[in-house]
Amino acid sequence: NNKLTKMALLALGGVRLARAHGCAHGVRRFRRSITCTATKQEGDEDDARKDPPTGVVWTTKCTNPFANLALEDWVYDHLPLGPNAANPSGRSVLFLWRNDPVVVVGRNQHPFVECNLQEMQRRGVCLARRRSGGGTVYHDHGNLNCTFFTSRELHDKVGNSELMADALLAGCNIKAKLNSRNDLAVLGHKVSGSAYKLGNRTAYHHCTLLLDVNEENLHACLKPTPISGTLTSKGVKSERSPIVNLRQHSQLVTYDTVCDAIGEQFLSRCDTTVQGPSVIEIDPTDETLFPGIAAYREELESYNWKFGCTPPFEYTAKEEFVWGIVDVAFRGRKGLFTEAALTVTTATEQAFLQDMLDQVSNSLIHQPYTTASVDKAFGPSLASTQTSSMVDQTRLRLHAAVFDSATAA
Repeated sequence: NNKLTKMALLALGGVRLARAHGCAHGVRRFRRSITCTATKQEGDEDDARKDPPTGVVWTTKCTNPFANLALEDWVYDHLPLGPNAANPSGRSVLFLWRNDPVVVVGRNQHPFVECNLQEMQRRGVCLARRRSGGGTVYHDHGNLNCTFFTSRELHDKVGNSELMADALLAGCNIKAKLNSRNDLAVLGHKVSGSAYKLGNRTAYHHCTLLLDVNEENLHACLKPTPISGTLTSKGVKSERSPIVNLRQHSQLVTYDTVCDAIGEQFLSRCDTTVQGPSVIEIDPTDETLFPGIAAYREELESYNWKFGCTPPFEYTAKEEFVWGIVDVAFRGRKGLFTEAALTVTTATEQAFLQDMLDQVSNSLIHQPYTTASVDKAFGPSLASTQTSSMVDQTRLRLHAAVFDSATAA
């Protein structure tokens, strides 16, 4: 595939390829010159692992979270990074990017448990699910994301975190240290978290870096969605930690300054004799460079991905009304109702109302776990002069138990 070949060359060719193809993407060099610090010593065996890989830095002006996450998945699936004749030590790519306000949950997490969907909707913060594991994070323009793409053999999450710490010290005079969970912290407060994905041949390690995020948004969004009942999930739960913005420790902290510092540290660990110390600005929506990437983005934006990948869970509640009590028991998996039971007690017209709620329960099975499904199950045909008010009150109360269709967008 010529396009994939061009993409593979872009990871290697740097400035020369961009010029040769008349590439519209920007190319610039870092402020200071870089020399390779890991060189082969005399007497070493001809072992590729002792030589540094070739490396290139990608930046982007794109702040769409689904486009940027799609690029990670595309590179993971398509870009060869392992050793070959031209590059016996393999290749490394560092992608520096930031997003519009978004909460990103891990691959195996439950959104209700990890974030407040209603508060996110009020604040204009969208929801995304990434393909790597780990915990939930908040992104906005005050957060820098760093993705290290390598072959599986060269994957080194501790080394990447140490690289970022060295960059903060060199570029901003901030001393950050790795804690026991491999997160970067300054004076005990977390400034960076990370997650990774390992394949048979390719790996990536992505890290957040809190430069100057909106802390009010962060704390408001990273709370469980308020529900009236109890939700138990088999999903991975995030570990909460006190955080701090790096800007509070140094006025030198800006997005460009930290990008430069991390890029320089990255290239100092790479073989730059082929391409030179350069960084290339890319567009993650460019189908000519990343053929098929639109499909990756569409999947990440879909309900089936954001909520359909939710691990199995159970929801129970006792909803009390002036006319009686309705016990609620739902089970969900892959964003669908798998079981539903609504049981009414101590109500006038109890038998008739129970028959109606049984119909609702049966109608919910295998439907999306959303308010739209609840409203559809409580169709107008179920209403009667005796119970219409009870039915409608029950329907509205159940909205708090499901993925609100508005917040799922």
